[in-house]
Amino acid sequence: MKLCLVSTLCLGLVSLGSTALGQPPVPPAPQPAPPTVAPAHPLPDAAPGTEEPSQWTGEPAPTPPPAAPSPPPPAKPFAPPAAELLPAAPPAPTPPPASEPAPTSDNLGSYQTNWQAMAGLRSGYITHPGFDPFADNNSLVQSTLGFGRTLAHSGPYSVGAFLYWEYGARSSKARGQPTALGTHRFGLGPEIRWYLIPQIYVLGRPSLTLHTIHTQLEDSVAQTTLHSRKTSLGFDLSLGAGFQLVGRRSGDRPSPRLWAIGEGGYGWSAATSERLRPDDDDTGSPARMAPVRLGPLALRGGFFKLGLALTY
Repeated sequence: MKLCLVSTLCLGLVSLGSTALGQPPVPPAPQPAPPTVAPAHPLPDAAPGTEEPSQWTGEPAPTPPPAAPSPPPPAKPFAPPAAELLPAAPPAPTPPPASEPAPTSDNLGSYQTNWQAMAGLRSGYITHPGFDPFADNNSLVQSTLGFGRTLAHSGPYSVGAFLYWEYGARSSKARGQPTALGTHRFGLGPEIRWYLIPQIYVLGRPSLTLHTIHTQLEDSVAQTTLHSRKTSLGFDLSLGAGFQLVGRRSGDRPSPRLWAIGEGGYGWSAATSERLRPDDDDTGSPARMAPVRLGPLALRGGFFKLGLALTY
């Protein structure tokens, strides 16, 4: 303490001398701060709001200001999920309602691959003279039934197998005696089709035919009936067309359809020799009765056929 008082007194004298000489006073030197001695043992924390006395001056030390609350950690920027960063995919277009595909001549489906059943009438024009004893004109009408199946197809063309049966009969007079004729015709062959559009096709049918001919004559003199039964081979060539009348107009699946069929052509058969005689079991005929000869008969000529066909 004495050292501090002496220093202060010397500085005051120097200042007065400087003032007298007209020199600016020398600012006093800063006093060194008293050394701070750390306590041997740390003092316990004082309760908030209390002041502890200073060990040097005995005066209570100022209470340090409360520590400011630490700032919260910076918030991380919000990052949406990766799926949300991608642009939303546009909704898939709604498919139009399914509709039946329109068949074309190159995509016929069940129009070609089907079974067929046919019924109709055949009108033949027989010009052979051996037909005259059994008919007053040259017409021979026969009912017809047919059945077929497509075997192969390519584009608008198809080939199938067709089997048919026809029957017709005529009656007249020969030598003043009643006569009658009945014939069965069986045909088998390919049927070739060309579809102009699915509902219309053109057909060609070459067929081998088998004819069974039964002729008879009533002999009023002998009071008996004479018969002749013969078989002959032949063929038919015809061209025609089919037109769909009723049924599904899409070939995507098998479906029943009704068609109108028209065809015409020429039928040929070998001639048969007509020798009429009594049946072997006819006991009423005279013994050793000679057969009646009416000449050869050939059921050949042009024909036209109309019918209805059902396909599936």
